[in-house]
Amino acid sequence: MDNFESVKEKVRQAVSLVEVVSEHVALRPAGRSLKGRCPFHQERTPSFNVTPDRGIFKCFGCGAGGDVFKFVQLIEKVDFMDALRMLADRAGIELPALRLGKSQRADGHGPSRADLARLNTWAASVYQRALKAAPADSPAWQFLARKGLSKACTEAFGLGLAPAEGNLLLRAIIGTRLDPQWLVAAGFVNTGERGDRYEVFRDRLMFPIRDTMNRIIGFGGRTLSDARAKYVNTAQNELFDKGRNLYGLDIARPAIVEARSAIVVEGYTDCMAAHQHGFTNTVATLGTAMTDAHAALLARYCDSVILLFDSDLAGETAADRALAVAMHQGLRVKLARVPSGKDPCDFLQLEGAEGFGIVLNSAEDALGFKWKRTLGRFAAESGGTDRRAAMADFIAFIAEMGQHGAVDAIQRGLIINEVSRVVNSPPEDIQRMLVQAGRRRVARPGVQTQELAGGPAQTAGMIAQVGDAEQAALLTALEVLLNDPSLWPEACQEFDPTRFRDGALRAIAERVRDWATRSGDRELGELLGSIESTQEASLVTDLLVRGERRGDFQETLRSAAARLECIRLEREGRSAAARLWTEAEDVANDSDAILRQFGELTARLARDATGRPFSRRMAEDHETAPQE
Repeated sequence: MDNFESVKEKVRQAVSLVEVVSEHVALRPAGRSLKGRCPFHQERTPSFNVTPDRGIFKCFGCGAGGDVFKFVQLIEKVDFMDALRMLADRAGIELPALRLGKSQRADGHGPSRADLARLNTWAASVYQRALKAAPADSPAWQFLARKGLSKACTEAFGLGLAPAEGNLLLRAIIGTRLDPQWLVAAGFVNTGERGDRYEVFRDRLMFPIRDTMNRIIGFGGRTLSDARAKYVNTAQNELFDKGRNLYGLDIARPAIVEARSAIVVEGYTDCMAAHQHGFTNTVATLGTAMTDAHAALLARYCDSVILLFDSDLAGETAADRALAVAMHQGLRVKLARVPSGKDPCDFLQLEGAEGFGIVLNSAEDALGFKWKRTLGRFAAESGGTDRRAAMADFIAFIAEMGQHGAVDAIQRGLIINEVSRVVNSPPEDIQRMLVQAGRRRVARPGVQTQELAGGPAQTAGMIAQVGDAEQAALLTALEVLLNDPSLWPEACQEFDPTRFRDGALRAIAERVRDWATRSGDRELGELLGSIESTQEASLVTDLLVRGERRGDFQETLRSAAARLECIRLEREGRSAAARLWTEAEDVANDSDAILRQFGELTARLARDATGRPFSRRMAEDHETAPQE
């Protein structure tokens, strides 16, 4: 094993696949495996499996599969080298130069995602030191005191300070190994019209934003002065997208998984205050409305959410939007309001955990919230057309809920009767409107779609269409060898990777041959670690699972090898016959020699070591071959 391979193996051994995946998916025991909802495609029924003893993951819905390196490649949308760097950093393993080269983005320009995360970690430490050095009566500490946030909570969330004078990072980066140009790419520094550089975050309390892998991906800065923008977030870059991340999820994830429920608030300090008072399954949006990506992220960990929004009109409108996107992900949704027009942080200071618990327990379900808003809209309108439009929107909402399984037959009947009473129309008319609204939802393109995180290609079709008996036998042998490479001696005479017509299968067969013939223990992780392509890794895991389902590896392999031998001998016989006929034209008078050679060939093809005639052997092998 060369130096580069040994480094990869060291990183693989040091990192737990289960721990890495659990940061993105709520896994629950399912036999010898762990199961959850796939992070790479939208699904209601979990089809994503992790097999700890083999160190592999496999989704039976979208086909994604592989080892810990491939998981990070897919979830982070990075190449193999960046995934290796990220996992090495996680394990505290120093990577030598080797093949790693200079870190850069996939387009060849600027810092990579790993570089940005490293820079953000450094910047957070600089901001944290600045906050600790600030006097107790400074605006930053006074703000935190007004919000009732303890020093322990502040430290747990890693808050820092960007001083008013600015240029803190520009000065601190001098003498480090970090590239100052990265400050621009990461959104810390802008360049003025005259080419002068200035820092974006000044006189602000800094809230580090972490992803589920506990990397700092960006910052939210809360002004400590009268700046026009109260909050400023890191600009979107290779690493940070506020529409796809939630504040506090890195800390809240264990509690969310345990409770199978999440509380969603709007502000950073609201989230921190909730955690400080014991509501540790709370997260916050990043100054934006709740998106489909937010809901999909939460759906990996829980089944229900409580949306806690302001009680004013803007808060209700935001709740209405959030309700729709959460429902699209199959989440059960309740909505709660903080009374007296206060935000959750202020309310917690006044009423404490007990009062906050009452607010959460009084949350109304999505249906009740929507019906009340519809009645209010209906009462406010004076024209018949506007009133009908209000009810039509509600009926469309109910039809959509029905498609997501959120309304049962009893609720549907009650809703029909209530709408019928309010609009003074027969229940049959309301039922007809529901059916029509449901049909329109089904016909609308693009409903319930989600971009795949890694885009792994489906491999089942390619495996199924391998062609003739020879390709099927080669495939069977490959599946078995992936599961038990110690059986290589049973296959080595007939298992020739060059006999695969499909290029991807041929490449995998060559890897398996080299792996199976290597001395010492053969771990599946070593084979997968040698593969840098996520699509190739998905194909390998498909083959592995198919082979495991076959069982009886030794007999299955012997049968496949026998079929391959028969096919090879038949092919050689046809070739020899064609050659003899050609030679016969030149030595037509030597008929005895030709007949003798045909006799030897016939005897060779006629029987194998068991004495079975060739024709019977082919028929029996066909009958006993595992059927797909």
